[in-house]
Amino acid sequence: RLALESKCWFWFIPVGFASSLGLWSASAYAFSTVLSFGGELYAVLGVVANLSIIFMLVLVCVLCCFGAYGLQAYHTTFAPHPTDICHEIDVWGLDPTPPSSPVVIVSDGRVHPKQPHE
Repeated sequence: RLALESKCWFWFIPVGFASSLGLWSASAYAFSTVLSFGGELYAVLGVVANLSIIFMLVLVCVLCCFGAYGLQAYHTTFAPHPTDICHEIDVWGLDPTPPSSPVVIVSDGRVHPKQPHE
């Protein structure tokens, strides 16, 4: 469920994560080429050149994204909306009818279980 929800609704989190890292490295490179800023602007040259600090920044950004994924995982697992369950059935191609119930095919192409009063 979490993978399905993340695929459908949270596509902007990885895109935002990648673009923020890209903007950070692009701005660090742009400011490092200007001689007046150089290494004096919060040691930009040292941060860009040091791979362990870059990997630490990537780890921090990934851990910040886990808050949104964790909240969505909680809601999807413990309190799913009926529309979420119907969406899962449609995407995964599951059969919502129990095997023992008679089936009625409606004109819209969907399969519905036969009700006792029918």
